[in-house]
Amino acid sequence: HNSLNPSFFHFHLFFVVVGVIVVVKMTMMMFVDKIVVVAAVVVGVLGLVCCAAPESSDSPFGDPGEYDLLVFAFGWNAQFCNDNPISKECGFSKTSFQATNFGLHGLWPQYNTTHSGHDWPEFCHKTNASYWNKVASIETPVKTKFHTQWKQYAPGYLTGLEDHEWEKHGTCTNAAILKAASNSDALAQVQELYFNSQMQLMKDNPTPTLISNAQQSGKPISVNDILETFGGPGMLGINCEVQNGKVFLNQIEMCYGVDSQGLPTKRIPCPQNFLQSSYDNNCVLENYSQVYVAELVEN
Repeated sequence: HNSLNPSFFHFHLFFVVVGVIVVVKMTMMMFVDKIVVVAAVVVGVLGLVCCAAPESSDSPFGDPGEYDLLVFAFGWNAQFCNDNPISKECGFSKTSFQATNFGLHGLWPQYNTTHSGHDWPEFCHKTNASYWNKVASIETPVKTKFHTQWKQYAPGYLTGLEDHEWEKHGTCTNAAILKAASNSDALAQVQELYFNSQMQLMKDNPTPTLISNAQQSGKPISVNDILETFGGPGMLGINCEVQNGKVFLNQIEMCYGVDSQGLPTKRIPCPQNFLQSSYDNNCVLENYSQVYVAELVEN
């Protein structure tokens, strides 16, 4: 029988052992890599769970007519259109009424204190599909009736904002909507009350001379002067935005009492949950001392 040379056997055995070690190390490295990848995925998922954004504020909450006050919000049209120059509602000239005045944003039900994480009711009873399908749309005659007033006082209401405002806020303002759901004429009456009250507030609160002069001069005005002009600290919120190092006036929000029909009564002090809101009152909370009032930039 033939026998193997011991030195030849040892030589080959060495490479076999080395090969096995390399394979084992590569396998272990691949396994470790997979563990790292899996760990990274797990950490990422946990991070999403841990730090996910809070529940959307657009979640249905509350009952129609059950709230404490109304917030009347009106924005500076020129500022909005400078930020959104291609918006359909911004087709007016820099000398027009719309470009030199505030425009309606909305009339919003508000709670005095936070209710289960909500400072206001919204999309009331939207989870009831059969009910919501009856009340969510603005009746055509109502849109027709307000078209001319919206063109002047609420340009956004000609391009879809009116639908959003009715769905989110209007459906919560008046308990009468619950009975009106099955009757289009009754629903139209509820909607007319809501939109007419908005228009009346716009007419009752024309643009103050302070604001008009600031726009014309291009010079800043003090936040304190704005507060005093609109009723004093605690009676309103001021929303501002910063552009190129300058602070610009964006929106004014005032608080009103409310009657049994969901209609505004008189100015009242705003609640703390409103005054501490970074949306409603950031200009005051950020301690901005002066703001500019934008002139429309025509494109």
